[in-house]
Amino acid sequence: MKQTPERLVSICHSFANSSASRRLRSVMCVLFAFIIWLKFVEPITAQSYYGGDYDGYDSISGKLILGSGSLIVLNTGVTNVTDKDAWLTGMLLDSETSNANVYVYWGGSDGDTNSDDWMHEIDLGVCDEDQILMTQITNLNSGGTYFYRFYATNSAGYESWADYTESFLTYSPPVFAEGSNATEIGYSTATLNGNLISGLTANVVLYWGSDANNWANTNNLGTLSPGAISTKVSDLNAGCLYYYKYYGTNVCGEDSKTVAFATKESIFKGGSRDGCVSKESLLVVGSRGLIIFIR
Repeated sequence: MKQTPERLVSICHSFANSSASRRLRSVMCVLFAFIIWLKFVEPITAQSYYGGDYDGYDSISGKLILGSGSLIVLNTGVTNVTDKDAWLTGMLLDSETSNANVYVYWGGSDGDTNSDDWMHEIDLGVCDEDQILMTQITNLNSGGTYFYRFYATNSAGYESWADYTESFLTYSPPVFAEGSNATEIGYSTATLNGNLISGLTANVVLYWGSDANNWANTNNLGTLSPGAISTKVSDLNAGCLYYYKYYGTNVCGEDSKTVAFATKESIFKGGSRDGCVSKESLLVVGSRGLIIFIR
């Protein structure tokens, strides 16, 4: 016999008036009430929190649907980004008992939760619960900003958008700004400045020495994001002309800027202590001509 809310309530009422013990009657009434809620009460929604396992970052806020027909889809980040393509990733966290069709919407602007406002749609087909979602997008512009968002719907009539739109930048060739120079120049030290203004990220190496065609020193600074760069160098010779350049490279190209500077002149002149040989400065103290060399 099909159970209806009215019949379950009637059974509960009859049992409450039976000869069973008061404790047993109370327990059974609570059980019947729970069954009625579980089978016939409409699903409710509540905000929930999921840790960084799915999105690749620190946290993600998702919508948890309690009851039958729940459907949850997540954005989980962008991988393998170049100047022309990227992989969009997500996860179908919960599809309940119905098959879920999953789509990803993307483009150069944020369409939010309106599919008509997105430039592109990719149909990922029917997906399983807890399935990792991944698709590649191509023909992107170098140095462009893009947006994407996953969407799912099932045969029970439920639909779900990921809780937020993800954005990302594509790579472009690195570019160093003109006008950077050495500062805090002394007899044997200087601060070498540069400014990476484009490229998303780049592997940067500093070269310096007295011959711009045959660098005497190198310093690999690793992968850097755009911004100001400053490196203090030492063991220079006084009164000499030096050169330096920051060289950056990434998947799109390379760039560098060469800068010249001169260290301060030594007080001592002539002979082997001309400042370009010894790194010494001359200090004369007192009327007797006491000479002290300071390295």
